[in-house]
Amino acid sequence: MTPRDFGAWLALRSLGEAAARTGSVEREAVLDYMLGEEFELAGYLGLPVSYRHWNHQLRQPILITGPRMVASVSPQEGYLHPRTPLDALGVDEGESTCRF
Repeated sequence: MTPRDFGAWLALRSLGEAAARTGSVEREAVLDYMLGEEFELAGYLGLPVSYRHWNHQLRQPILITGPRMVASVSPQEGYLHPRTPLDALGVDEGESTCRF
């Protein structure tokens, strides 16, 4: 699976999961759920993935690999964000000028 395939798979899986959990296919209901704190999706990367409500970016762990194995998964212990561990990676809401 290429990165493009994985992105498409996660996008469709996110929509399907949100529609199933809300029992709705209405845009606002699905989007509100996907951007809410309770939304988590198994992305099979070690931690569940989710979306930031303020810029709609996908939060996912970073796998640090060697030639034959995963050496580590970031975010690293000791550098965790109070809201979600995955917000420890990248610019935080208060520091970003990006708004949706």
